[in-house]
Amino acid sequence: MENRIINALAEGTVLHGMGHEYRIIKALGQGSFGITYLAETTSHAGAGSMHMKFAVKEFFMHEINGREGTSVTSGNQSGLTSRYKNKFLTEAKNLSSLNHSNIVRVFEPFQENDTVYYAMEYISGGNLDEKIEQQNGLSVAQTIKYSMQIANALSFMHSRNVLHLDLKPSNIMLREDDSVVLIDFGLSKQFDNDGNPESSTTIGGGTPGYSPLDQSSYHGSTEHGLPVTMDVYALGATMYKMLTGERPPVASDVMNEGLPLDLLRKRTVPEKLIRIIEHAMQPKKVNRYQSVNEMFGALKKISRDGVSKRRRKFAVIASFLVACLLLMGKLCGTDSKPNDGSGGGGKVDTAIVDTPKAPEPPTDVPEIVYDCVDLGLSVKWATCNVGANSPEDYGNYYMWGHTEDCSKMDCSEENCKIYNVDKSDISGDSLYDAARVYLGDAWRMPTKAECQELVDSCVWEWTTQGKANGYKVTGKNGNSIFLPAAGYRTGSSVNNQGESGYYWSSSPNGPELAHGLDFYDSHHYVHYFNRCNGHPVRPVLE
Repeated sequence: MENRIINALAEGTVLHGMGHEYRIIKALGQGSFGITYLAETTSHAGAGSMHMKFAVKEFFMHEINGREGTSVTSGNQSGLTSRYKNKFLTEAKNLSSLNHSNIVRVFEPFQENDTVYYAMEYISGGNLDEKIEQQNGLSVAQTIKYSMQIANALSFMHSRNVLHLDLKPSNIMLREDDSVVLIDFGLSKQFDNDGNPESSTTIGGGTPGYSPLDQSSYHGSTEHGLPVTMDVYALGATMYKMLTGERPPVASDVMNEGLPLDLLRKRTVPEKLIRIIEHAMQPKKVNRYQSVNEMFGALKKISRDGVSKRRRKFAVIASFLVACLLLMGKLCGTDSKPNDGSGGGGKVDTAIVDTPKAPEPPTDVPEIVYDCVDLGLSVKWATCNVGANSPEDYGNYYMWGHTEDCSKMDCSEENCKIYNVDKSDISGDSLYDAARVYLGDAWRMPTKAECQELVDSCVWEWTTQGKANGYKVTGKNGNSIFLPAAGYRTGSSVNNQGESGYYWSSSPNGPELAHGLDFYDSHHYVHYFNRCNGHPVRPVLE
């Protein structure tokens, strides 16, 4: 049964952000600190226009705030409302810098109607809790897949000194490509490097069943740093719900009575996976995984073991089928040489599987389209993305370090050949540089420093060229290039086309990430992304 939403803005109300106007379509949900709406904005492209949908969250404490017209009122508790409103705005600004494929994209915070709003990516696939209820629990494979994606997102947040603090299935959305996205950061908090919350409010107790006992009593610790084990506990609890279909017991029950593991065993969950959940949900924080990266590694090992078993099973079946075919050939009298026109007999050639050949470079490389422009920088930038036929064309998408277009494969860790591999800068390396392989030795991928130079030394103007949204980037000498908002690939789907752009540089950032250009209509900067995402490449010349 749907929760009743109280004091929501009326359908058709227009909110005025810094970059867009948002027309309310309907209210989606209400929590203790806010109301979330589905909204629509119009973006003009060429001769037509397209309507883009956003989720817009409004700061509204339903136990304190009221509404007069569209304005939010506070009665005699304006001081309390003001304090939490400022917290909401600060944390919205922090969240807008969290650019990760498994974290909801926050586009802009703004103030209106005596309250605060922020616009974010709208995800239409429903939440994970609904899927768990529909399926009465998820399979082991689904659980491991989703949990690894969640762990990746949490690891990224933790690297930026941000905790989620309210991780649970209802705060995890599903995209159409079946990837998960963390949402609802109402309890999230920015911390300093010593593990102290940057605002004076307590961090909140979280949701019963998903938060550990230590969360409600945390007051900062210069000794232990960022308390990431709170999110570790919540991830273990989320996995418990995924596998059993039931909410885990509250933390005090887990401490006094232990985690009920029999329910997992009744669902035939492998013991190795049960051990991971039990380890993550230890009542004492010192006994849990001390980072989500450590937990991710344990999950990845189980995933690899499962793949290896399937491969061994397939190899046995394949060997059996080959033996059967050879035997049938002997019994049927077809034991002969390959047809060479001689008609002679002979033994069957048992070397029936050829060694796979390395992929050949594309032969249909355009020769004229790939001109370059001197922007007055240390390198010249190409006018088009790799694989594009014009400056407005998005071109090919590549996982980092891959030289083949990933449009015919899933963008995933399993398919990314140098995911979790220590690698130096790949610019100009014919094994890993897509620009060099596609266009020849003169071209290469830009480095992080060269991307930063493009950001710092040029004027960026959001515009539409042809039918593509993107940035016109103009150098100090007046010359310019166009970077279309090509979005990115995850799994087998392309996301955010026409809304944002993510372009690879050749520079790694640890074994799982790499740097690149990151932009949308109100911001552009150099950031880093998961290597297994599919992004365009814009080549450079010396």
